[in-house]
Amino acid sequence: MNILHINTIDIRGGAAKACQRLVNEQKKRGHTVSTFVGYKYSNDPTVHKIPLNPLYYKMSNFFANDLCFSRSNWILKTDKYKKADVIHCHNIHSGFFNLKTLETISKEKPTVWTLQDMWAITSGSTDSYHLKTEKPRRFCKILWDNRKYLLEQKKKIYKNSRFTVVTSSQWMAKNVEKSILSHLDHRLILNGIDLSIFNPKNKVKTRKELNLPEKKKIALFIAVGGIVDLLKGSSYVEQIANVYKKDGTKLFVAIGGKKNSTSTKTSNQNIFQTGYISDEKLLAKYYGMADFFLYPSRADNSPLVVSEAMACGTPVVSFETDGIPEMVSNCGLLAKRESLEDLKVKVNQMFSISPKEYSKMCDSGIERTKQKYSIEKMANEYFALYSEIISKFKQ
Repeated sequence: MNILHINTIDIRGGAAKACQRLVNEQKKRGHTVSTFVGYKYSNDPTVHKIPLNPLYYKMSNFFANDLCFSRSNWILKTDKYKKADVIHCHNIHSGFFNLKTLETISKEKPTVWTLQDMWAITSGSTDSYHLKTEKPRRFCKILWDNRKYLLEQKKKIYKNSRFTVVTSSQWMAKNVEKSILSHLDHRLILNGIDLSIFNPKNKVKTRKELNLPEKKKIALFIAVGGIVDLLKGSSYVEQIANVYKKDGTKLFVAIGGKKNSTSTKTSNQNIFQTGYISDEKLLAKYYGMADFFLYPSRADNSPLVVSEAMACGTPVVSFETDGIPEMVSNCGLLAKRESLEDLKVKVNQMFSISPKEYSKMCDSGIERTKQKYSIEKMANEYFALYSEIISKFKQ
């Protein structure tokens, strides 16, 4: 099968990783796969950058409109597009894609759109946190609020389009069911991870390899922005770490931020920063060495970091945020959403959990990821969907 993926970025961030892992598995199975992106950071010759309109951001800010002005129709002229049996869209916002192009593509090719965030069903917000706190999108920056217009434009495009919507969480599926995409066919396919990489580690051995203290209790935090990633809950991590600043038996490890940088300022001396880590095998070691994964995200659909942690036998402490509870289940502890006090209780509970209960959580996470979050399962379900929509498209 000849498959063409379209995504904002090729290698960094959850949506990029989910797409990249699917692409790699599809290549492994012998399919011809190409990817078009707005922002390319890898050296992969099968990833192609869509030309950007240099005036895009000025125009989109002035007209309060992020749907137009991009040059994504360029895709339609390429051989990769013309030869494709199926088009698979992922994140198609952030300035590189004109949504009208999706309308054209879906009429010409069998098309799947996986929603890794909420942008498709809102006027422009990508997550539930910013949806609650968003400010008016003002035309010419001072005139009328353009949000209603943007939502109506999306609705018109969707009515004239023919594609299958895929969500990676039941939470997102429920949002789609009551949205401007409700009239389209939609499926649930969970994001997969490579269980040959993300699997249980020997904590003592791994900590020695990473030069981390063997006898301390260690909580791990991971976010693209590291300890300054407010959306993923970095401020909560700092406040929790502050509770244990005089406790020499506790350590907090934060991964993320600028590549090869550990200089992000934090007032907490018991937070060890690694900087950004792209090597998944190294990342898996950090998951495996931790006593638990602390992830107090303010908004999240189906974060890969949660399933990766569980696959490594590391329980999760998080908020009851969006799609996270359905992932964690009995494989960790969940605090009330954005409640620092309840989060403190859950962290303290995890630090003092009995060996029997801890082992049960670890085993549950490992088994849950094997059953629900393998890359093989995800690839099989997408291949079945591709075959189905290709068959229907020909009718």
